Amino acid sequence: MPVEIKKKILPEDISSLLTKNYSDSMKEFYEMQSGFLSSRYQIHKNIESSNILICFHRNVHLSIIRQREINLDYNISLDSFLNNINNIDLPTQKIISVVNAIGIPKETVRRKIKKLEQKGYLFSGKNKEYYWNLTAKRKDIFFDLMSNDISIISKFVSNITKYLNLNLTQKTIEDEIKLQFSFYFFHFLNCQLAWFKMWQTKISDIDLIFIAMQAL
Repeated sequence: MPVEIKKKILPEDISSLLTKNYSDSMKEFYEMQSGFLSSRYQIHKNIESSNILICFHRNVHLSIIRQREINLDYNISLDSFLNNINNIDLPTQKIISVVNAIGIPKETVRRKIKKLEQKGYLFSGKNKEYYWNLTAKRKDIFFDLMSNDISIISKFVSNITKYLNLNLTQKTIEDEIKLQFSFYFFHFLNCQLAWFKMWQTKISDIDLIFIAMQAL
């Protein structure tokens, strides 16, 4: 069953708790971000390639969510993810749309997309569009990555909800995310892309953010 929160929470409540508990909440945030980035850096050895894949992964979740425009009871859970990607028209991206999403120079995006295609993470169509590709041999790695993401997100959310006097355990939040997987991950990845793009425009090398976090 979905989590039910009877207490009404307003945007100003979130803003207030972040202001009052800034140091602790930022510590929790950077711990989550460090875990998120570390798991991807171990795979790709750079954050830019990871961000490119996040663009594709986010849009896959959006396509899955939009199935609820046809069927309100459409299953968007983690358990149904493989079935869902086999039953939707995979969304496409062109190089320019990726550039606009993450703020990395066009030639860098082009070069890294080619490498990701060579490694099987993406495949291309006849009109120079690209698709996300979850191969059978990479399936277990992907779900391990999602399990790690859900764990670190749930820990972060659980710690933040304590400031709101909500009785939500990490396990409760994990179960909720798994149940509404594509909904939560679309929004989570969307926020990640916005955060990365902000830093990309400030320092031009997103890998430096990852390195800095390891020193915190």
